[in-house]
Amino acid sequence: MTSVNNSLCQEYQLTICALNRRNSNWGLLNNGKTLLK
Repeated sequence: MTSVNNSLCQEYQLTICALNRRNSNWGLLNNGKTLLK
């Protein structure tokens, strides 16, 4: 299960990285919200 979870986490993070590159302002805003939680 751990390896599966790690794979899903990596895929999710890669998707977020791609979105952040596409729209850096949205990425910064999203990262800020994550840090505030």
